Amino acid sequence: MHYPAAVLWSLPWIIPPAVTFVRLRNSRSLDDESDIAPDNPPLVSVIVPARNEAHNIARCVKSILSTTYPNLELIVVDDSSTDGTAQIARDAAERDPRARFIASPPLPDGWFGKQCA
Repeated sequence: MHYPAAVLWSLPWIIPPAVTFVRLRNSRSLDDESDIAPDNPPLVSVIVPARNEAHNIARCVKSILSTTYPNLELIVVDDSSTDGTAQIARDAAERDPRARFIASPPLPDGWFGKQCA
Protein backbone atom coordinates (compact mmCIF):
# COMPACT_ATOMS: atom_id res chain seq x y z
CA MET A 1 0.00 0.00 0.00
CA HIS A 2 1.41 3.39 -1.01
CA TYR A 3 0.30 6.53 0.87
CA PRO A 4 0.24 9.87 -0.86
CA ALA A 5 2.62 12.50 0.47
CA ALA A 6 -0.30 14.68 1.64
CA VAL A 7 -1.46 11.97 4.07
CA LEU A 8 2.03 11.51 5.49
CA TRP A 9 2.47 15.27 5.91
CA SER A 10 -0.86 15.57 7.72
CA LEU A 11 -0.12 12.91 10.36
CA PRO A 12 1.87 15.23 12.67
CA TRP A 13 -1.14 17.58 12.69
CA ILE A 14 -3.70 14.84 13.34
CA ILE A 15 -2.05 12.53 15.87
CA PRO A 16 -1.32 14.98 18.77
CA PRO A 17 -4.89 16.37 18.93
CA ALA A 18 -6.29 12.84 18.76
CA VAL A 19 -4.05 11.67 21.62
CA THR A 20 -4.99 14.75 23.68
CA PHE A 21 -8.69 14.11 23.09
CA VAL A 22 -8.42 10.50 24.26
CA ARG A 23 -6.41 11.47 27.37
CA LEU A 24 -8.83 14.23 28.34
CA ARG A 25 -11.86 12.01 27.81
CA ASN A 26 -10.41 9.40 30.15
CA SER A 27 -9.08 11.79 32.81
CA ARG A 28 -10.86 12.66 36.01
CA SER A 29 -11.48 16.08 37.46
CA LEU A 30 -9.48 17.29 40.43
CA ASP A 31 -12.74 18.68 41.79
CA ASP A 32 -14.44 15.28 41.75
CA GLU A 33 -16.00 14.99 45.20
CA SER A 34 -16.38 11.24 44.91
CA ASP A 35 -12.67 10.87 45.69
CA ILE A 36 -11.96 10.53 49.38
CA ALA A 37 -8.79 12.20 50.62
CA PRO A 38 -6.32 9.91 52.36
CA ASP A 39 -6.17 10.02 56.15
CA ASN A 40 -2.78 11.69 56.14
CA PRO A 41 -2.39 13.51 52.80
CA PRO A 42 1.06 14.84 51.90
CA LEU A 43 1.79 18.52 52.35
CA VAL A 44 1.53 20.53 49.15
CA SER A 45 3.45 23.81 49.22
CA VAL A 46 2.56 26.52 46.73
CA ILE A 47 5.28 29.15 46.43
CA VAL A 48 4.39 32.43 44.75
CA PRO A 49 7.30 34.77 43.99
CA ALA A 50 5.85 38.28 43.69
CA ARG A 51 7.35 41.60 42.67
CA ASN A 52 5.06 44.57 42.11
CA GLU A 53 2.00 42.37 41.58
CA ALA A 54 -0.52 44.55 43.43
CA HIS A 55 -2.97 44.24 40.54
CA ASN A 56 -2.95 40.40 40.63
CA ILE A 57 -1.79 39.13 44.01
CA ALA A 58 -5.11 39.24 45.91
CA ARG A 59 -6.89 37.16 43.28
CA CYS A 60 -3.94 34.74 43.17
CA VAL A 61 -3.84 34.26 46.96
CA LYS A 62 -7.61 33.84 47.27
CA SER A 63 -7.64 31.33 44.41
CA ILE A 64 -4.93 29.18 45.95
CA LEU A 65 -6.50 29.26 49.41
CA SER A 66 -9.93 28.36 48.02
CA THR A 67 -8.81 24.78 47.42
CA THR A 68 -10.39 22.03 49.47
CA TYR A 69 -7.16 20.03 49.66
CA PRO A 70 -6.67 19.35 53.38
CA ASN A 71 -2.90 19.78 53.72
CA LEU A 72 -1.81 22.90 51.84
CA GLU A 73 0.52 25.76 52.60
CA LEU A 74 0.92 28.97 50.62
CA ILE A 75 4.20 30.84 50.73
CA VAL A 76 4.25 34.28 49.14
CA VAL A 77 7.78 35.59 48.66
CA ASP A 78 7.73 39.36 48.22
CA ASP A 79 10.71 40.46 46.17
CA SER A 80 11.13 44.07 47.36
CA SER A 81 7.84 45.25 45.85
CA THR A 82 7.23 48.98 45.82
CA ASP A 83 3.48 48.84 45.21
CA GLY A 84 2.14 47.23 48.40
CA THR A 85 2.09 43.67 47.06
CA ALA A 86 3.01 42.13 50.43
CA GLN A 87 0.27 43.91 52.38
CA ILE A 88 -2.35 43.16 49.72
CA ALA A 89 -1.36 39.46 49.85
CA ARG A 90 -1.63 39.44 53.64
CA ASP A 91 -5.04 41.11 53.51
CA ALA A 92 -6.25 38.60 50.91
CA ALA A 93 -5.30 35.70 53.17
CA GLU A 94 -7.27 37.21 56.07
CA ARG A 95 -5.36 35.35 58.78
CA ASP A 96 -5.57 31.98 57.01
CA PRO A 97 -3.09 29.80 58.95
CA ARG A 98 -2.03 28.05 55.75
CA ALA A 99 -0.47 31.27 54.37
CA ARG A 100 3.03 32.56 55.09
CA PHE A 101 4.72 35.68 53.80
CA ILE A 102 8.44 36.09 53.33
CA ALA A 103 10.35 39.22 52.33
CA SER A 104 13.31 38.26 50.19
CA PRO A 105 16.70 39.85 50.87
CA PRO A 106 18.06 42.50 48.48
CA LEU A 107 19.01 41.23 45.05
CA PRO A 108 22.58 40.02 44.54
CA ASP A 109 24.56 41.76 41.80
CA GLY A 110 23.52 40.57 38.36
CA TRP A 111 20.21 39.02 39.48
CA PHE A 112 16.77 40.04 38.29
CA GLY A 113 13.54 40.21 40.32
CA LYS A 114 11.36 37.12 40.62
CA GLN A 115 14.05 34.60 39.75
CA CYS A 116 15.84 35.52 42.97
CA ALA A 117 12.68 35.29 45.07
